[in-house]
Amino acid sequence: MGTKNTYNNYQFYETPALTKYLKEQSIKGYSFCGAVGSFLDILKFRYDENKAPQSYCVLRKRLDKNIDVKTQIMKTNSQMIYENNVYVVFANNSEEDTELESIIKKQNALQAVSIKKSVAFISILLIISVISLVLNLLWSRNTN
Repeated sequence: MGTKNTYNNYQFYETPALTKYLKEQSIKGYSFCGAVGSFLDILKFRYDENKAPQSYCVLRKRLDKNIDVKTQIMKTNSQMIYENNVYVVFANNSEEDTELESIIKKQNALQAVSIKKSVAFISILLIISVISLVLNLLWSRNTN
């Protein structure tokens, strides 16, 4: 049985990408056993060729009250694999949980809002800088 560390490098900014990566590693025989850093900077895996692949559920804390309530319920009913100040990772059971699916969709939507706001803010800054550059060129041309 060996271990494997994976550096996150912020490729998993959104939890669906992180969940998909954890599942892919599980199919290869690596089970998620922990992480380092508040934003899961380094992911730790343990290799066990006899272990069946499993799926994971990654929930972000303090994003929404309903998500926090579901997280507290899952802590008592599910197998929690990892928890830090930002994320909680559970081993997802095979039964379908429609409430969990709706909470995951809501979490993804809430996280996407911050990304859209960031892109909009950067776009506005770019437009302002282009306008100021044009005005600066026009002003320097008029003074000569």
